[in-house]
Amino acid sequence: MSKPTTTRIKIVLEGTSGGVGKTNLWTALSTTGDDAYIYNDLYTSTDSIDFRIAIRAAPTNPRFPFKAIYFDTESQHRFRNLICTYAHVRRTHCLLLVYDVSQRETMEGLRFKFDHIITLVQCPVILVGNKVDLREDDTIPLEKFVSWREGHELSMEFGKRMVERGLSVNRHFACLFVEISLKTGRNVAELGRLAEFLALGHTGALDEGALKHCVALEWP
Repeated sequence: MSKPTTTRIKIVLEGTSGGVGKTNLWTALSTTGDDAYIYNDLYTSTDSIDFRIAIRAAPTNPRFPFKAIYFDTESQHRFRNLICTYAHVRRTHCLLLVYDVSQRETMEGLRFKFDHIITLVQCPVILVGNKVDLREDDTIPLEKFVSWREGHELSMEFGKRMVERGLSVNRHFACLFVEISLKTGRNVAELGRLAEFLALGHTGALDEGALKHCVALEWP
């Protein structure tokens, strides 16, 4: 008797510049078991493309196992022959676009990147505003910050453009928006589960009813 096939999902993290916390987020989301994630305040550059595999169980009845493969990408795009074609986002089941809420230019850069990725991506997107804890930092000029409303409006814009292009995504979950803090842990675990549920829904492993239920539980 053949072994049952384990569902695999591919989740890609993208940013526009170093220092938005993308690699730390990638580490946190792909951490499994007893390997507790420890926040690292030091900037670590990603040289190319890296991936980690996490074994999970879907919150269904009965539960079923799946593999979540998380890809981290090099934001500066020095490897242009590989990365600027965005070939790594093909066959992705969920895409996370990460920016720093205290650096407005990192969000604005996502508008340009999205114009390129949308020609290839056929999956739900989550716009992620990281470092919300820095809103308490009085040393950062207020004009540098991106508000929750601005982030939400950009996600609505992205989602509308995806639906208008006729991409094969659930229009209710085309582009969601989540603000997080890796330093405090705010919404990080919820983001991971949300991305995995959206990816499972995109593969058909979760039907629309189950997907809506799971998203309602995790979407902050």
